[in-house]
Amino acid sequence: AMDWVISDVNSQYFAHVLIRLAGLSLDFRGILSFAGILFCIWPLVLTYKISSESPCAFPDLLHFSVLFVLLPFFINTSWPHYFICLPFVAVVAVIFDHNPDRKLLSYLALFLQSMACFALFGNATTYSGLGMLFWSNFLILLHYIFLLSSKLQK
Repeated sequence: AMDWVISDVNSQYFAHVLIRLAGLSLDFRGILSFAGILFCIWPLVLTYKISSESPCAFPDLLHFSVLFVLLPFFINTSWPHYFICLPFVAVVAVIFDHNPDRKLLSYLALFLQSMACFALFGNATTYSGLGMLFWSNFLILLHYIFLLSSKLQK
């Protein structure tokens, strides 16, 4: 089966990163996968509400960016090359947001995906094993959740 993917340090899938970091049994994959999908309902509902209630400039850019950062919650491999969009979606979040405090999430995400951060770990195995691309993605997703929530409150 696909059990080897769980322990592969390159898998940046939500459940696999948590299993590796917490040293959980492989039996937790189903529960964590389901929890990740449930978590994704929140940003999807926010994105839907924004698209139907308050049109903004370049809404497709904002909404597609949200979809990109949801991928590691749905695709159980989520290899590092799947995250090529991270710099782009982080910059989109920064451009659409006028709150400097929330922008810090995407700025930190940009650092986590940078070569400078990669160099701090010394090798790809440690960097990937700790799920640094997943965590960068997660910070951007949080930024989008806070951004979309604030747009609905206006």
